[in-house]
Amino acid sequence: MTIQRILVAYDGSPHSKKALDWGLNMAKQTTASLHLVMVFERNIYHTDLPTHLDDLEKTYMELFQMKLDSALEACRDSGIPVSGEVCNGHITDSIIKKALAWQADMIVCGTRGHGGFANVLIGSVAHALVTYSDVPVVVIK
Repeated sequence: MTIQRILVAYDGSPHSKKALDWGLNMAKQTTASLHLVMVFERNIYHTDLPTHLDDLEKTYMELFQMKLDSALEACRDSGIPVSGEVCNGHITDSIIKKALAWQADMIVCGTRGHGGFANVLIGSVAHALVTYSDVPVVVIK
């Protein structure tokens, strides 16, 4: 199998930065292109004031875009073809849909280990990606 497109699930955390570094190294070895995806999952528990959800969501999307732009700029210095996007929706579903739409050969994600016992091992998003994605998933610790 030739690896031409690597999608990296990125959220700016140290674990996702490790996943991005791994994805960059793999892209260099395979001459693949890289696509970073950040997902904002609207959560009504972020505030008790529903009238402010739209403003809060806009603020979060702007912050996510700034994090993504910073990561993309660092990747561009490597010479690897790189693109990225911030999207809104269920995190796992959005990553899988983007991977399929972009025809990714693999998804690379980090692990946080927050949550129940199963999630201590690989993280809830990583666990869901491994479980539900038809695209191969590489989880970086």
